[in-house]
Amino acid sequence: MKNAPIPEHVVFAHLEEPPFCFVNPDGSSSGCDVELASTILSAIGVKGVTFTVVNFDDLIPGLESRRFAMTTGFFITGERKKRVAFSSPIWTLEDGLLVRDETASTMRSFADFAAQPHARLAVVAGQVQKPAAIRNGVHENRIAEFPSQADATRAVVNGQVDAYLTVAVAHRDYIARNGLAGLKVFDVPGGGVDGPPSGGFGFNKSDMNLLGAVNGALERYLGSPPHRELLKRYGLAGSS
Repeated sequence: MKNAPIPEHVVFAHLEEPPFCFVNPDGSSSGCDVELASTILSAIGVKGVTFTVVNFDDLIPGLESRRFAMTTGFFITGERKKRVAFSSPIWTLEDGLLVRDETASTMRSFADFAAQPHARLAVVAGQVQKPAAIRNGVHENRIAEFPSQADATRAVVNGQVDAYLTVAVAHRDYIARNGLAGLKVFDVPGGGVDGPPSGGFGFNKSDMNLLGAVNGALERYLGSPPHRELLKRYGLAGSS
């Protein structure tokens, strides 16, 4: 397949998943991944970026069909690399369990959850947390899939499920932004097969020129003082 040239304009798809990406009340897009992408694309000469919001399970099909050229960061796995290309890692993050206060004493870990045969776990459809939960002892028939972070969180709040598994910092940011009470988050290391999982921007496999330019700019920018300040503003200063 012939590699496409670097475009002057890029359509960038992202989720509604603060602090990484979200839509402001005025309709503009923000978040650590969004700002990082804007900085990197500007550095490689892209003149315009259009942001579009999708559900997680649209990311890979949208790249394959070229509805967009680049996506927000998501976890890099061997199966996903068969379908799309990833940038160099832009973060490494552990998961967390979101639970209601009244069940917090018995839902602090994968082992706690797996030991309760009637407990149900929420995940976002297509994300790596479902296989991570299964690897850590949660039976598949106890896992409910939802289209978005908001839907999965709502399911915990209303008692439809007992816990929701996703990136711990995303839980904490969502709770803070939405003023939610009566919820707790417990870090649950062990989501990755070979250590904490890493995420990168996603690309169509024919866009290797764009990917190469992005990786070159990332190499120069990641770890710099402006990048550390960006992470600090979004509460991600401890991430790598």
